[in-house]
Amino acid sequence: MSCRRHTTSSRPTSWPTTSTSCAPSAIARVGSSGRRREGGSGSSTTIRTSPSPAFVTTASAMSPSRSKPESRPMRIVSLCPSLTELVFDLGAGDELVGITRFCIHPADRVGEVEKVGGTKDPDVERIIELAPDLVLLNNEENRLEDAEALAAAGVPCHSSMPRTTEETAEMVRSIAAAIGRAEAGEEIARDIEDRSARVRAAARGRAPVRWAYLIWRKPWMSVNRDTFVDALLSQAGGINVFADRETRYPEITPAELAAARPDRVFLCTEPFLFKDEHIDELSELTGLSRERFRIVDGEYLSWHGSRTPDGIDYAAALIAGG
Repeated sequence: MSCRRHTTSSRPTSWPTTSTSCAPSAIARVGSSGRRREGGSGSSTTIRTSPSPAFVTTASAMSPSRSKPESRPMRIVSLCPSLTELVFDLGAGDELVGITRFCIHPADRVGEVEKVGGTKDPDVERIIELAPDLVLLNNEENRLEDAEALAAAGVPCHSSMPRTTEETAEMVRSIAAAIGRAEAGEEIARDIEDRSARVRAAARGRAPVRWAYLIWRKPWMSVNRDTFVDALLSQAGGINVFADRETRYPEITPAELAAARPDRVFLCTEPFLFKDEHIDELSELTGLSRERFRIVDGEYLSWHGSRTPDGIDYAAALIAGG
């Protein structure tokens, strides 16, 4: 749910990150167990993990035979808008040779880069023709079958799905190192860590705020504790009223929302574009006062990368009542 505004019936999904049954032999994927996954051609890759899958890299991306000549810039394709923004902010925007039509930031630069389809329907053949040194993907935003197709063609891929600010900092360092921008990545990662620490310290001893965060309508959907949104709002002193739901993006009813008694209900601008009319609708359906509802910027709360430092402060302001 990290990168694309949906205006259709498409709902948030993610790859089965702890399953190996559908993984191609060329892809090393991180699961919660941290065990080693086999690479292609008899190779294997061990990737450091955290409690939730943070990032993965294809084995072929680490192969010396795939290394780019030092005499030329990298050729990067990004299939996730937040990662496209990160590449620009790392100072490697000129090395992007392909992005999606949903990549909208930075607005004054993305028009210069070739579009290779969408996040869910990339032109895999065109991406292969572009001969990228690295393709950046996100496990929720992109499809596993496209990652498999790229890996099968020997295209190096880096896929991420951070669910905490710690994992986001780790992802930034990983991508920055992969594209030769380690120093810039360290600066962003440290900013993420420092702001998180300040927000957590400020929340200590303060009365918690019960919140619900809605990401979809028809059906109404929220988030559980195993999401990036939850990490941002909870570290600021919030309590997610749907934290214990089994699925990451649970379907809920207006009656369940009312019974949960949230102090604030956040309606995001993506993946679903909530508007003031939906506040009226939900207030009527739940009996909750209109004052409890807020339309919130989904980019700040679900784009992980260089936008995360400001997202941390934005989430803290929402919990504090801003």
